[in-house]
Amino acid sequence: DRGGDWSSDVCSSDLENNSYEKGPGLYSTDGTLQDIEAHARTIIEFLSASNWDLFFEHLKTSFRLLQVVFPLQGNGTQAAPVQDDDRNALATLRIVAFIWVDKRKLSLVLSELCSCFFHLRKTFQSTLGLALPILILRWVEQNPEEFVLMHNSHSKIDGVDRLFDIANGMVDSNRWKAVLYPFQIFLLFLIPDVFEVATSMPSTGRYLENGSLPKASSGIFKKVSFLESLRKALRNKNPAAAYCLISLLRIARHFSLEGNDSALLSYALDVQEEVRDALFRKNIIGSEGAIFDNGLMTAAFVSLTHLNFESCNENIAPQCLSSNAPNDFKLAFVSACSNLAKLPNAQLYSELFEKITALIRDHLKVTSAPGSEQHLLIRSGSFS
Repeated sequence: DRGGDWSSDVCSSDLENNSYEKGPGLYSTDGTLQDIEAHARTIIEFLSASNWDLFFEHLKTSFRLLQVVFPLQGNGTQAAPVQDDDRNALATLRIVAFIWVDKRKLSLVLSELCSCFFHLRKTFQSTLGLALPILILRWVEQNPEEFVLMHNSHSKIDGVDRLFDIANGMVDSNRWKAVLYPFQIFLLFLIPDVFEVATSMPSTGRYLENGSLPKASSGIFKKVSFLESLRKALRNKNPAAAYCLISLLRIARHFSLEGNDSALLSYALDVQEEVRDALFRKNIIGSEGAIFDNGLMTAAFVSLTHLNFESCNENIAPQCLSSNAPNDFKLAFVSACSNLAKLPNAQLYSELFEKITALIRDHLKVTSAPGSEQHLLIRSGSFS
């Protein structure tokens, strides 16, 4: 097992902190407030773990008060609250991302969201749409045995189907897709049957048109159709779809590649080449630079490495190191190696480290060569 302890995987920040994933009320742009928020997350996790009943009662009360204090108007538009009150409400919602849950407690949170999500103002829905994937990811990382057992036993968490359907009916713009796509894919991670059906279908998606469908409920087909729409959006270079499918690869690493018949793992293995082609093909680079940011490309590299080390070592790494490779590819490779080097089992990735060493050595030779711009800046003390 090359991955080791996934709960300590340092690449999680690349997925959690992607620029398009951030939105009003979840992250602060002020450095001091970010430091305070980091400590606040630890406090929230401790409080929710040590006194769950009281904490959950406070959470339920907060959800209900939001519907009363910030109601939707009769025509479907949204009332404009006082800015300070709005900020306080958003602060209440974003703590959802950082509470400590096991499977039972996660089920309680999702059930409570089912009863209120549709009735919340769009700003609050957006914040919850960003917070819930982080909550589910943290649960999987902290309780991987529960997650694997849930899939192996073909069970699911109550309330997920309804919450997915609510979100599915709300996607009406590209901006909303950037919020709700991750929200929906992380809900699907909690429904093993979706991947059972998806892996039994052709990957081309033509089955949705010709009606040659295996036996399953219409609700399952809607969810499978959503998975196929993500693959299509990935081919169209959609960053939100890329985030979702990279998350799928990350989640799949909790399953052993040997002697495991997990449908989610099988689906991830089917998707990995599409992710690799979408993010690490040179023709995605246009006149304005790379379509995907470094955080996504680094997370993709690390996830692909964990899922299939040999393929990454033999295909992606040489592609990133070729003389005409875009700088974004090289930077993603360096960032990924930096993450992998911090893992307890870093020696397993020594072949990648050896490959990147030559690139770094050549770069240092160029930047420190006498007469180069970087060398002159260093000599003058203008470069730090």
